[in-house]
Amino acid sequence: MMYCEKCRVLFDGKACTVCGKDKWAREVRDGDYVFLEQVDQPWNGTLRDVFDQEGIDYTSVPANKGVVLLGTVMASERFYVRHTDLETARELLSQLLP
Repeated sequence: MMYCEKCRVLFDGKACTVCGKDKWAREVRDGDYVFLEQVDQPWNGTLRDVFDQEGIDYTSVPANKGVVLLGTVMASERFYVRHTDLETARELLSQLLP
């Protein structure tokens, strides 16, 4: 399994499936965080709570400064989890999001 240091995704083959380059490709390591999903409010806070309760090691970064939708600011976050927790995190996410 390969890992792109720029896009922070796992892939098979020589080049990243997101950026299409092999410049940042290397073998995945135990401490690597991989992209899980971009999540909007209010689900991003709920997902953080679920991950905290389940002991999933994660990090998140703002995906935008907030989009106004019907007068409400809808902020998004990009979530990254350790590659060893990826399958568990995907399962939890699928149970959480509609």
